[in-house]
Amino acid sequence: MEHLDSKFWRGRRVLITGHTGFKGGWLAHWLETLGADIHGVALPPTTSPALYEVARPNLALGETIADISVEGVLDNIFASVKPDIVIHLAAQALVHSSYKAPINTYFSNVVGTLRVLEACRLTYRPRAVLIITTDKVYRNADQGLAFSESDALGGNDPYSASKACCEIIVESYRKSFFHVGNINIGVARAGNVIGGGDWSEDRLIPDALRAFAKGENVILRNPDATRPWQHVLEALNGYLIFSHALLTGASCIPTEINFGPSPEDFLRVKDVIEHFAANFAPGLGWVAGCKSNYKEAKYLVLSSDLAHQTLGWLPKLNAEKAIIWTSEWYREFEHGVDCGYLVRRQINNYTNILTCGRDC
Repeated sequence: MEHLDSKFWRGRRVLITGHTGFKGGWLAHWLETLGADIHGVALPPTTSPALYEVARPNLALGETIADISVEGVLDNIFASVKPDIVIHLAAQALVHSSYKAPINTYFSNVVGTLRVLEACRLTYRPRAVLIITTDKVYRNADQGLAFSESDALGGNDPYSASKACCEIIVESYRKSFFHVGNINIGVARAGNVIGGGDWSEDRLIPDALRAFAKGENVILRNPDATRPWQHVLEALNGYLIFSHALLTGASCIPTEINFGPSPEDFLRVKDVIEHFAANFAPGLGWVAGCKSNYKEAKYLVLSSDLAHQTLGWLPKLNAEKAIIWTSEWYREFEHGVDCGYLVRRQINNYTNILTCGRDC
């Protein structure tokens, strides 16, 4: 099931929550190229520029700019769109923002997920739902061990804990309301994603871009922290393959699956910046800053063995290639190249790698 089936997605009705965000924007473009009919629902983008503004996908079923945690918003959308599948990405996804506004983070992430599940239960039942959480849902003792899907959930910071709460809620709904098998619900956990079109605060590549634009080195709070870095298309490929399996009711598909890079691509923060600077801003790099007052894990390592064993999913871009693709995207953006073209070109290049094993 490793390769995407464009015939399968053609005409498929897909509801994406969070389509104005970084991953949601890339996903909407990819599904558009596959011929899916998409409706997006999300809050307005929080950054300027934003991928949503500079490279809008064609949403055949329209969009709703609204807060999904508000009662009734999703009920109306489900009733009119009648999606085959819901891919739930909408979230407050920044760790530091979760420390600054924990109530907002818990409300957005937990209640937002509850609204999705309640709309499935009471308004219109799609055939499948994919809930996107994070690799940070695991109880992390900072021992550098690779987390697998059976490891205990945890979360020290409000963002991580809110996503672990989401997973507990999903499991409760699965057993309480959807246990008869008339709706398949999966949970996807991905590593740290990079790629063109991300301008979020307190994210590594966007922070570097802002510093480099001023001719300055980027300040790193934890340069030796190790994370599972991957290009955004790697994670989205996993989401789409998982969604296919959920829609077709494939047997023996796990309910939770990790999507992370190969072990050699778990890099320190400073390694990522050094590679990115070499490709994007030679002569610049990083300097160590004051450590954050907020607790951050030093090691976060993910095992994706289950994704390979059950879905045939494997990462196709190593960390060096992911960084090169990211730097090329931003460099061409700065030179005025159309952003929709940049997104579609990289999707096409990645699809070629999936089908041919190389750019073909």
